[in-house]
Amino acid sequence: MTEVVNLNQNITLNHSNEIDPTTIISGSPNERLASLFNIPAGGELEVGIWESDAYEEQIDNYPVNEIMVVLSGGATMISASGVKTDLKPGDTVYLPKGWSGKWIQTETIRKITLVV
Repeated sequence: MTEVVNLNQNITLNHSNEIDPTTIISGSPNERLASLFNIPAGGELEVGIWESDAYEEQIDNYPVNEIMVVLSGGATMISASGVKTDLKPGDTVYLPKGWSGKWIQTETIRKITLVV
C-alpha cells in the first residue's frame, strides 16, 4: 500500500455477527461493522469500525490481538483475575490474544478496531 488511507469514522456500517451468541450473558449486541482495510503480509492487519448496542459477554481465550480506540459510548472490561478497565471516548487499549473476562456494555459503543 503506497497511498494514505482515510479512516472515515462516519462510514456506513453493516450488520455483523462477530460475537459468539453462546457467550452473551445479557442484552442483544446488534453489531454493526465496516472494514476499512486489510493488509495480509506474513501476518494480518485488519482495520475497521465496530459498533454494538448494550450487552454483557463472558470472553474465554480471546482469539486475536486487538487494539481499540473508543469513539463514542463506553464499556467495562473485568479480567479473569479481577482487573477492571473502564473504556470511554478517546481511550485506546490493547486486548491480547488469550484474554479472558467480562465485557460489560451499558450503552451503544463505537470503536476503531485494529486486529493483528
